[in-house]
Amino acid sequence: IYYIYMKNILIVEDNEDLQNIYKIAFEAAKIPVVIKSNGLEAIANIVEINPCLILLDLLMPDLDGFKFMDLMKEKTSMNIPVIVCSNLSDERSRQKCTEYGCYDYLIKADIDISDIIKKVQKFISENPDKVKEN
Repeated sequence: IYYIYMKNILIVEDNEDLQNIYKIAFEAAKIPVVIKSNGLEAIANIVEINPCLILLDLLMPDLDGFKFMDLMKEKTSMNIPVIVCSNLSDERSRQKCTEYGCYDYLIKADIDISDIIKKVQKFISENPDKVKEN
């Protein structure tokens, strides 16, 4: 349903096993994704990818999720919603992501891939204008 007319979801995740799980699950749900292994790779390609949503890990090599969000604000005019998907469960990290205006904050250890797909589908249904390919 979504795949035909929809912009990509950008997934920024350094764990290869999780990358594969995400890829399979999102493809099964007919949601197009681009997966990058770290924040540096993602920020370098953000304009070209032009995602409608970012699923972002916080703990990554080269450029972590917080620095990624800083650079996105400083270096681009893109205002792309972010769903943080991390194992950082401390209140300070949550608060920081709230200050960044993140759409949602999910703890990987507490959530199933099907729940992540449902969150993304909810975003898609609530934001049809943001997800449409131009």
